[in-house]
Amino acid sequence: MGEHCLTDGWHDDYVLDDSALVYKQKDGIYIITGCSHAGICNIAEYARQVTGCSVIKGIIGGLHLFSGRSQQTSSTVDYLKKNVEGNIYPCHCTNLAAKFALHAQLPVQEVGVGLTLEW
Repeated sequence: MGEHCLTDGWHDDYVLDDSALVYKQKDGIYIITGCSHAGICNIAEYARQVTGCSVIKGIIGGLHLFSGRSQQTSSTVDYLKKNVEGNIYPCHCTNLAAKFALHAQLPVQEVGVGLTLEW
C-alpha cells in the first residue's frame, strides 16, 4: 500500500508505529506529524474528518518523502497545493530533494532547533 496519494484512489494503510496531532483554531487546523508513515495526505484527510474542519492552516513534521521526482512526492505536492493555506515545515524524514520539490510550489519554511511557532 506504500503510496498513499496516487491517482488511482485512496488506500487503507494502518500504520501502528506513527502518530500525529491536530491543533484546532477558529481559522482552521494545524497538523503536527511524526514521520507520516501513513502518508501526509491520509493524515490530513483524517484530521479534517476528526475535527470537522476542512481548512488546513499549516503542517509541521516529517513527511516521509525521499525523492524529488517520485510519483508519491509529485502527488503529495499536488494535494498540499490544493489543501493547505499556510506554511509547511518539513522535518527529519523529508530529504533535501523532496524539500526542493515541495519548495518549488509551496510555502516551505526551514525547521531547526529553537523554532517557535505561534498559531
